[in-house]
Amino acid sequence: MTVATTAIEQAAGHRTAERPPHGIPGPRLLPGAAVLAAAVATLLAHDTPGPDIACYFGYLVLGIVLPGTLIWRACGPRRCALPVELAAGAAVGYALEIGAYAAARAAGGPRWFLAWPVITIVVFAVVPALRRHYRPRPRAERVPVPAAWTLAGLVAALVVFAAPAFYRAHGLTWPGNAAPYVDMPFHLSLVGELRHHMPPTVPEVAGEPLAYHWFLYADLAATSWATGIEAQTVLYRLAVLPMAAAFTILVAALGRRVAGSWWAGAAAVALAYLAGTPDLFGWRDSPLPSGALAGTLTWLSPTQTFGAALFAALTLAVAGVLRRATPARLLLVLVLLTAVSGAKATFVPLLGAGLALLLVFRRDRVVLALLAMTAAVLAFAQFVVFGGASQGMSVRPGALAAWLVST
Repeated sequence: MTVATTAIEQAAGHRTAERPPHGIPGPRLLPGAAVLAAAVATLLAHDTPGPDIACYFGYLVLGIVLPGTLIWRACGPRRCALPVELAAGAAVGYALEIGAYAAARAAGGPRWFLAWPVITIVVFAVVPALRRHYRPRPRAERVPVPAAWTLAGLVAALVVFAAPAFYRAHGLTWPGNAAPYVDMPFHLSLVGELRHHMPPTVPEVAGEPLAYHWFLYADLAATSWATGIEAQTVLYRLAVLPMAAAFTILVAALGRRVAGSWWAGAAAVALAYLAGTPDLFGWRDSPLPSGALAGTLTWLSPTQTFGAALFAALTLAVAGVLRRATPARLLLVLVLLTAVSGAKATFVPLLGAGLALLLVFRRDRVVLALLAMTAAVLAFAQFVVFGGASQGMSVRPGALAAWLVST
């Protein structure tokens, strides 16, 4: 009797530990709420119209994050913390939005792409087997409150310190640009191109195909069509913030998966923001910081920020496949990999190199399948997205070392 009672108590205690507490998890929502409040205050302080902020946030939640999160929960790794699911869901939403918009724009109905989030939300609500994905997973991991505040502080540092430095130099009205970065008008011209043409061409050369990683501009063009917000406001103020936040959370999740600690994840984020290499041959008075995504580079190179967020989600999805391969997980990897190939194609060879190295230690069909998928998508990017252009990439071992010696 005593043994049976003890066993029942232990089982009950185990279930209690797994069951999420009832009530509103206020302390766990505060870090995200604080970052959101800081972002809104910063945007309002730099002439961003309040209705535009509200409209963009509504589209981001309903048109990208919600449908993307539902698909991530249905296909992606299990037991992810809620912030990780939302960040990865945003990446999936971006990827599917780009494909839907490209098809809609090519068909002559630029707003038709809005059918994809509506269909996704309805299907997940109607189909009983999918309806459960509207609820957080019962045994999902939780980010400890101190680690959550640390990650929120890293994002807030970008919002409060780095973003205003960019905003001050890039106004929304003329004259409003104190010292605009030379690439920003180029980025804006590509958003305009993707708003009106598919496939895109070089804006300044009529009829010349655009051999460039243009998926970011498809997202910005789609956002402008969906919300009615001016493309300049989307690019100069709104779009980069959620991409940087998603990158922060996903890199922390990858650090947590590798090292087993959310503090290691926070350290990985800090390293990504602050670390850099010596700039031996940099431009004089360059506005670019030394860190990989430090400071205003998050805004000055939006394709890098967008590609990094997608690649972080892709890496997490690949880790899920390596743990347990299913058709749904492989399809999710393919979707994200295709999006990365047109967002910042230089990330794709990095994944291929990592998988090739993994194949040395783990020789199985899953790694081979992922490597073959990566090679196929790289070929797609090279010959479809970039039209066969080399884009300065060639296999020349030792070329950089030889150039450094000669100079």
